[in-house]
Amino acid sequence: MLIVFHEWWGVNDDIRDLCARFAAEGIAAAAIDLYDGKATTDANEAFRMVEEMKTSVSMDKTSALVQRLASDPRFGKIGVTGFCLGGAMSIAAASTVDGISAAVPFYGVPRDEFAQLERAKVPILGHYAKEDPFVKRERVLEVQERAKKNGVDFEAHFYDAKHAFMRKGDPSAYDEASATLAWSRTIPFLRRHLA
Repeated sequence: MLIVFHEWWGVNDDIRDLCARFAAEGIAAAAIDLYDGKATTDANEAFRMVEEMKTSVSMDKTSALVQRLASDPRFGKIGVTGFCLGGAMSIAAASTVDGISAAVPFYGVPRDEFAQLERAKVPILGHYAKEDPFVKRERVLEVQERAKKNGVDFEAHFYDAKHAFMRKGDPSAYDEASATLAWSRTIPFLRRHLA
């Protein structure tokens, strides 16, 4: 079972489409709503919602969901993935929530207090853009190095693309070649670690 963390826009059609794509690959997926039903297409509103969101509360919600899923044998092992804000939340969950077996962050890294990689013991496959004003390569490499020092397998890939290159509905961000390559790496990784 895969928990999908949304971008700063909230749970929208793009995130629902990604959940459907995972399901089509045989990986059951469900979006977790960190905004309690709110979503927007306005960047200023999205920024406000991110500022109001508390990562600790989001991790509590994630932990409760993981516990519910883990209590049902139909769901098997649980992984997390996410995009932008959701990518950061994926690493935060892998670092702070028990019961997760793998994490796949897309162009996101959490603040240090939620990147407690000495606690994370699950493999992480990260996808990042080379041209990203929000998530710098140096920051990704710093978190990756900290993970490796603590025995965490954190594989990071950098793509010739801009931030949010998986967002198919946004022609200013979407990069088909990078999105296709990232997807081709993600599906086998999840199948391997969630089997």
